[in-house]
Amino acid sequence: MKPTPGSWKVIGNRWAQGILIGPRRGQIVAIIPYRTKTDLNGRAAANARLVAAAPSLLDAVRIALYCLTEVTAIELSKEEKQAVESLRQAILKAEGEQ
Repeated sequence: MKPTPGSWKVIGNRWAQGILIGPRRGQIVAIIPYRTKTDLNGRAAANARLVAAAPSLLDAVRIALYCLTEVTAIELSKEEKQAVESLRQAILKAEGEQ
C-alpha cells in the first residue's frame, strides 16, 4: 500500500493530547502523544517533526540512490557501496519490505 501523498506537516496539537501530522486538517497520518507541556515542546515535538519529514526524506534517499547507482559512471569505493546498501535498506524499511 502506498503512503498518503502530499507534503506532511505538523498540523496541530491538543487534540486527544497528541500532535497531529498530515498533509492537511482532516487527513491525519499520525498522532504523536504527549503528556506534559515539556513533552509538547521537547521530545514529542521533535518526533512529530521527524515523522512529518518522512516523505521528503524518502524522496531524498531515492534520489541519492539513483545518483550513486545510475548517474555515477565511476567504480564505487567500499564506503560508497556501503552507503548504497544502507540507502536500499532504508527504502525497503520505509516500504514495509524489510
